Amino acid sequence: MATLLLTRCAGTDIGNPELKSADVQVSFASYEQNTPSGLVLDSGVTLNEAWIGVEAIRLADAGDCASDATIDLPDHYVINLLTGQSYPPLPSFKRLEGAYCSFAFGFAVVSDLPAEAPALLAGNSFLVRGLRIDGVPFLLTAPLEEVLSLAAESGQFELRAPRTDLIVGFELDLWFASGLLDTVLGLLDLNLDLLSNPSLVTEFLNGVRGSVSLFEDLDHDGLLDPEEMTPLARP
Repeated sequence: MATLLLTRCAGTDIGNPELKSADVQVSFASYEQNTPSGLVLDSGVTLNEAWIGVEAIRLADAGDCASDATIDLPDHYVINLLTGQSYPPLPSFKRLEGAYCSFAFGFAVVSDLPAEAPALLAGNSFLVRGLRIDGVPFLLTAPLEEVLSLAAESGQFELRAPRTDLIVGFELDLWFASGLLDTVLGLLDLNLDLLSNPSLVTEFLNGVRGSVSLFEDLDHDGLLDPEEMTPLARP
C-alpha cells in the first residue's frame, strides 16, 4: 500500500495534480434523537443508556482494497450513542483525498473505564439500560471483540480535502426486535448477559451488526440529519 500511496500523491512533470490531504473526523451516533425521558424504539422498548467500546478505526484505499487497511486510530474509545459523545474525544486523522472502498472498526471490551461511563461497562463492549414495553427495567451487558467492516455501497466513496467528516450511524430500532425482551420472565429489574440469557443476547448482537452504516456528516455537527441519511457503506 505504501508504494501505491506514494505514487498517488507525488504528481509528475507532465501535469498530473498532486493529491491533497483530507482531515478526517469520525463520530459515532444513533439514527434516532434522544429525549430527556429516553429513546422509545419502534418495538416500544425505551432506551435510557446505550454505551459501546470501539477500537482500531481504519479506512481502506480503493486502489488496494484486497489488503488489510492501515489502522488510523488504534486506541480504545467509549461511546455514549444516545449523546454521540466519545471518551476520550475521537481525534481527526489525515488521509489522501480520493476514493476508498471500506471503513472498519473493532468492538472492544472496555478495560480503562472513563469517569463518565457506568461502572458495569467495565469488562464489556455494550451496556444498554432501559424499560421493557411493560415498564420493567432492564440492563443488558455483553463483551464482543470483533472487527466490523463496512463496504462502500457503490464500490467506493470519496474523501475530499480539506476536511471530510464521517458518522458511524447505529439504527437502534434494530437492536431489539419486537417481543425480544418479552421472552424473559420477570417483573423486577432484568439483568441480561451471555451467561443468563445467551440466546437473547446473541440475537441482540446480531441486531447490532446489522444496524451499522457509514454516512458523511455534511454540516460537521456530529449528528445524523435527514439530508445525510444516504449511506456511504454498509456491512
